[in-house]
Amino acid sequence: TGASISVLAVNGEFLKVTYRSGTGYIAAVYADIAAAYQTQEETDYSQLKSGDSGDAVRALQQALTELKFYSGATDGKFSASTLAAVKAFQKKNGYVQTGILTPAQQKLLFEGRPKNASGKTASVKTLPPIDGYPMAQGDKGEAVRALQTALKTLGYYSGALNGVYDSATDAAVKAFQRAKGLTADGKAGDKTQKVINALTSTPTPVPDGIPTQTPVQTPINATNVIVMQNGTRGVAVKNLQKRLVELGYYTCTIDGIFDSNDIAAVKAFQKKNGLNADGIAGLETQLILFSDAALPYATATPAPTAQQSATVTPTPTSTPDLTQMLKSGSKGTEVTRLQERLEELNYFHVSVDGLYGPATSMAVRLFQRQNGLTADGVAGTKTLQAIYSSGAKAYAAAATPTPTPVADTTMRLGDMGAKIKAMQQRLVTLGYMKKADGAFGPSTYAAVLAFQQKNGLTISGEVDTVTLRKLNSSSAKRSDAAGSPTVKPTQTPSAGFDAPKASQVRYANWYTEIRTRARAMPDVTIYDPDTGLHYKLHMFSFGKHADCEPPTAADTAIMNQVCGTNNWTPHAVWVIFSDGRV
Repeated sequence: TGASISVLAVNGEFLKVTYRSGTGYIAAVYADIAAAYQTQEETDYSQLKSGDSGDAVRALQQALTELKFYSGATDGKFSASTLAAVKAFQKKNGYVQTGILTPAQQKLLFEGRPKNASGKTASVKTLPPIDGYPMAQGDKGEAVRALQTALKTLGYYSGALNGVYDSATDAAVKAFQRAKGLTADGKAGDKTQKVINALTSTPTPVPDGIPTQTPVQTPINATNVIVMQNGTRGVAVKNLQKRLVELGYYTCTIDGIFDSNDIAAVKAFQKKNGLNADGIAGLETQLILFSDAALPYATATPAPTAQQSATVTPTPTSTPDLTQMLKSGSKGTEVTRLQERLEELNYFHVSVDGLYGPATSMAVRLFQRQNGLTADGVAGTKTLQAIYSSGAKAYAAAATPTPTPVADTTMRLGDMGAKIKAMQQRLVTLGYMKKADGAFGPSTYAAVLAFQQKNGLTISGEVDTVTLRKLNSSSAKRSDAAGSPTVKPTQTPSAGFDAPKASQVRYANWYTEIRTRARAMPDVTIYDPDTGLHYKLHMFSFGKHADCEPPTAADTAIMNQVCGTNNWTPHAVWVIFSDGRV
């Protein structure tokens, strides 16, 4: 007791620790660890033990009563009778009978299906003592009582504060949701609770309409303003978030952390109120935000005055939003508008679907290349201004006198025209593609790679003079021809392969971006920056990771040279997708 230990790892109910010269395990309930250092799963609950009191203990007693372990008063006091009930619960559910209820045990009690006193699995209707936990008809507990109290304060509920989510509570929630423009399903989910909490916890505005953190009635000014931008934290951010909830711009957790959600909400507020939409909550933005003159999200935007005309963007409108950055993964009205404009300019040749996928990225990249911009496939402010300007250059395919592509230029990803279509038709004849559309896209790139590999050419994905000559020759091998050339790996960088620059490499999230891209383009090139070698991989599984395999023995040999044979040590490589992204 009272000794200091070092915690090396958390393993369920036990901690791996060092004490003096020894290393071993102890039951987690015997170590006093601050909540800030606990795992995310455990921070929703606090450890409960003899002597504790409050709503968390009351909820515990109610849940144990449902499971027939407890029959005493639900007074919120962790007394001897509560201790006995906790030990009985622990024994029945296979825990050590410490009488101290850990966060993990509470999670099972409130959110899982623990065994009741009869040994049968059951779930409880008592809600856990967690702020923001979703509620619906049939639930009960102190959280429901708090919800009823808040709804009564706001004038939507007139029933008893009984802590039971009954039909009257359901009706009150629906009435509130309808009044606030929320989905009127009668369920007090995360979004509904945030709006209720914001409306009941926001202090009465001071005469000048600016809330302060202290009783001192000091308005925000140039000397005391806290400029809030990405990364800013604290009480000031919480007050900002509450005000944005009030006005209908913000529906995320009020956590006091200014992140991308807050930036988007502030931008929306700034646009609606005629301010520079930079997503930074500076002095001017805050003065208007906390004033009675602030326009809520649902209010129609007034006609712009001469002073506002440069900054106000009415919504909805036919005018494109030039402040938004559109990139792979973006979707919505602005993407649809962009695709339609690129279609007008002859850069976009697939269906307009409002999804910023490989075809849109390729069209933007081609536009950028032909209009003297950086060809990164991302539609930022500069690119959007050029696309929607009257001086935007439309794409004009160069006509060719014969169906056979000429060999005067290299054909590469993003090119379009008759010579591309003729080249594709030859690839179709040889079985590398299914159709020719005149656009050098990901499927064409993959087909060229396969043709080059099958015919022993430099594998680049680009159709140069050598590739084109082989493609149009009678000796060109079909995709189903036997005897693929074997390329022996060497210790020198791969010849004829243009390795990406480090500046092109981007780390991206598997779940939010890469998995979708991998499904669309499963054939990739792996480049090893350490040795300069590269090889092909084909992906065929897209769950929590990608299962993949090298398509040829030659690729396998290079892979083994880079990573080692049957070696499970992680090795960082660059993945090159068929649309050129790394």
